[in-house]
Amino acid sequence: MRHLISIAAVLVHLSLLTACDGESSERKADAADKPKKAETGEAAASFKSATPVEVDAAELAAMYAAESKNTELQRDAKEEELKGKVVEWKAFRVVEVEKDGDDCFRLETLATRTHPGAFITACKSDDPGIAKLAPTLKSGDWIDVRGMIDGVSKRHIELSPATVARNSEGDDVTKICEKMAELAEKEDDLPQEAKKEMADIEKCKKEAGEEQKKDPEKFAKMTDCVMGVSDMTGVMKCAVESEGAGE
Repeated sequence: MRHLISIAAVLVHLSLLTACDGESSERKADAADKPKKAETGEAAASFKSATPVEVDAAELAAMYAAESKNTELQRDAKEEELKGKVVEWKAFRVVEVEKDGDDCFRLETLATRTHPGAFITACKSDDPGIAKLAPTLKSGDWIDVRGMIDGVSKRHIELSPATVARNSEGDDVTKICEKMAELAEKEDDLPQEAKKEMADIEKCKKEAGEEQKKDPEKFAKMTDCVMGVSDMTGVMKCAVESEGAGE
């Protein structure tokens, strides 16, 4: 925890020195995003009987990121390679949920450094629980998904058909590292070196994991607090309060 506090303190200090007063704009879901095609009976049957394959979500996140150096030709080739594969991915963050016809729901998830953005189409025929789950989901909630890759749209992986489950426990280590990296990136006046330090998710996860093992309760409180703040100053306050609660 002290490692996370020290990183947060440095970033906040640098931010204050440069008098950063701009507020980060919230990511808005594109209301124009629609399914490319309806689910077919053949795809549904194949999906239900398919064994999920290992597809590295972080690799796809890097390839389809806006700042990716991969070319359109390379992304198109990857899309063809992925189509028809059934995957199981955990800890995606919800951005938007909308109805898609009478029996289906369309979910958009956030693109991060470890997860590609996704458009997920879940229908009652494949996921009987989606009708109850979808109306309860909010932006920022965490979900697990099992789905067939149907292509790529606007740098988001299309998963259709799919089943969705709420990630009730979540991965606190991933959550807090991704959240802090996201907040640091939005601080316009922070030095690039500081942002780069926070962007190293794997390093953060390793060190944060060690802190979690030392004091799981304190780490959980820190995570809950950080997930509710909107800037690095808030992260620092969470860290200080967490340390105080543990004394």
